Amino acid sequence: MAFPIAIAIFRSQRMDVPAFVFNAGRNSLSQITASVICGNIGIGTFVAIFLFTRASLTIGISIAIAYTMGLVVCAILARRIHELSSRHDTFGLVDLIVVTHGVRHPLLIWMPVAVVFVLRIMVQIAALALILTEAFGLSPTASLAVATISSGSYVVIGGYRAATETDMFHASVILSILLFVAATMPAAGGEIDLLDLGPYTPVLLVGIFLFLPFSAVLGIDNWQRIATARTAEVATKAYGICAVVCGFCYATIVAVAALPGGGTDVLASFRALMPPGAPWLADLLFACAIISTIDTFMVPLTTTFARLGLNLSQLRWLVAGLFGLVAVLTGMMGDLLSNIIAAFNSLAVFLPAVFGALVLRAPKPQAAISSMVIGVAASLLLTTIDVSSSAPIGFAVSVATYWLVHQARLLRRATD
Repeated sequence: MAFPIAIAIFRSQRMDVPAFVFNAGRNSLSQITASVICGNIGIGTFVAIFLFTRASLTIGISIAIAYTMGLVVCAILARRIHELSSRHDTFGLVDLIVVTHGVRHPLLIWMPVAVVFVLRIMVQIAALALILTEAFGLSPTASLAVATISSGSYVVIGGYRAATETDMFHASVILSILLFVAATMPAAGGEIDLLDLGPYTPVLLVGIFLFLPFSAVLGIDNWQRIATARTAEVATKAYGICAVVCGFCYATIVAVAALPGGGTDVLASFRALMPPGAPWLADLLFACAIISTIDTFMVPLTTTFARLGLNLSQLRWLVAGLFGLVAVLTGMMGDLLSNIIAAFNSLAVFLPAVFGALVLRAPKPQAAISSMVIGVAASLLLTTIDVSSSAPIGFAVSVATYWLVHQARLLRRATD
């Protein structure tokens, strides 16, 4: 936990806004590859795949496949995203939607995106706090404070530059431990019933394959990695490599969850698979997965404010304030799995606005704003009512809103 802080302090010399926000677009193949691995194997990934697999092996395998497909989608769209971002001089998903739709008030696009990704950061912080509580016997409040400060301080100091450079270390730890687990874990055994969906309905299965593959490219972290790669070819190659590497990691998590016995505690299950006398390696695995995900979620939320003219000091205060907000909200957070589901389900509602940014010649600002705001609200509300249908219905609401508003603007212009 101290390593990223040391790196950030060392690399904070001659820091400027471009280096803080997107590492001045100098991210190499090795940096992008490590960052993709870290950003797409976070605690949400572990918990979601593990718990869903425990409930239904079919659902767990489906999620692992869908996550892998998402990285393939990123590789396919990398050239288009990189070229469009370079043309409009944008490095964030929010900014591209703002520029292409001609939105006058960027915060109207930033807010719904921030809601979703603050929720995802809350999941990461809560999980890190839980590890600290179990490892060091700290109180929940003290663990939350330490988790927030340790993961937030190096982002405040080093920004995106520190985030990408520390990912090389984090990725090597994550891959090394998962390779060990895959090589030494016992066989699962038993019969496999691929028709057993557990407590879930086929609607969830359909939603997994329809929406999860696009959740990767809709993530502000993956979008910024693609846009800030040195070239489009670097981004394409990095995501192609990571589709294979992360696919193996997802399969390993499914295999661990499929082992007989055990409960729903993913950390305890991985601790049991560590070498004798070294269960702490599982804690190290999860800490690296958590910390390396938080930074590349948080910094892309600042790109919009950099375009609005905030200087380096102001951006650092903004990041510190966002971490403070996350800590307060995390202290009030309920069930961990519900928050993971809500965060991932809400991503699908950004697709109409992203489609408009990538494809349409003159997309309407009101269409992007209304579809994202109403879509996020609908998705979060439906998650509390029916998890299985929240993603497809939320997406349908977003699509309908975007189309209706876009058509209304075209009809109004034609009438005028």
